[in-house]
Amino acid sequence: MEQDIGEIESVWQCKECGSLLDVNLIERRLLDLVNRRVVMYQMQDVKCRGCKMVNNNLVSRHCSCTGVFEQTLGNQAPEKLKNQNLLNSMTDIRLFIKLMRNFATAHKMPTLRDTAQNLMVLYGGKSAF
Repeated sequence: MEQDIGEIESVWQCKECGSLLDVNLIERRLLDLVNRRVVMYQMQDVKCRGCKMVNNNLVSRHCSCTGVFEQTLGNQAPEKLKNQNLLNSMTDIRLFIKLMRNFATAHKMPTLRDTAQNLMVLYGGKSAF
């Protein structure tokens, strides 16, 4: 029988010793992961598709060689990556945030869910997801 995504039990146990894990601590660690990923995405360099030089001009939309700038992080679909792990820093940031939101919803982690939902709006609106 299939389990509805909203019915996942929020009690986690260690596979080694059987003791209960602190779900709040896990949520805080995931929030930290999301925050670090967003900061990495915001602070990334952009490089020219043509000459491959890193953009050193904050205002220009095009390189001096007339090439177009592209992101260096958080812009690839997982199927185009050698490491298809969704936590890979090259994975599209919107997909990563959606994954975190869905995980938080399923495991009843409201702070992570709300943070991810707000980031989804920031990175392209609800229709982009």
